[in-house]
Amino acid sequence: MQPEKEWRRKSFKQRLVLKSSLAKETLSEFLGTCIMIVLGCGCVAQAVLSRGHFGGFVTINVGFAMAVVMAIYVTGGVSGGHINPAVSFAMCLFGRMKWFKFPFYVGVPKGLQPIAIGLLIIVLSSSLGLNCGCAMNPARDLSPRLFTALAGWGFDVFRVGNNFWWIPVVAPMVGAAIGGLIYVLLIEIHHPNLNPDFEAEPSEDKLEKHELSVVM
Repeated sequence: MQPEKEWRRKSFKQRLVLKSSLAKETLSEFLGTCIMIVLGCGCVAQAVLSRGHFGGFVTINVGFAMAVVMAIYVTGGVSGGHINPAVSFAMCLFGRMKWFKFPFYVGVPKGLQPIAIGLLIIVLSSSLGLNCGCAMNPARDLSPRLFTALAGWGFDVFRVGNNFWWIPVVAPMVGAAIGGLIYVLLIEIHHPNLNPDFEAEPSEDKLEKHELSVVM
């Protein structure tokens, strides 16, 4: 009877709280991906439907970047705000996340990190996005294709561009693995706090390094 009384004391909001952390993370990633696709593809639709009068290359890149920033801020506290299967794949590959969570996701960004990610997307799409629009997120490319196929365009959306559809699905996964490996080998393992064999630097060197960083 005691558990039943406690359940009755809970508010309606408290009763809706999920106990499974996996379910919470899955719903969080679902909402984050929805925010990114609706806002990002909305920028593309506005530019296309207005024939360039209310948007173009710059607004699409900036809009998609800001859509990612908003999605990460909304979902980051629960699931980490991956909103990109390639990111989740790399996290599993390097032991940052358990593999059984990967199908549901298909560290949490804090502070200014979501903004940094958004700026990175702007830089990449503006400098390397001429040939394919910089489709570096499988969820960003495959989801709209599936929707348009079901909405009446049929499987032509998968045949266009010489069957290009699989490249934005596979290439980001490979790129995330290679990029993660490069970061681990060249940056992460050399951090003093992660390397127990690292000898402490003299205090003068630390002071000079700090002063240099302030000047920069």
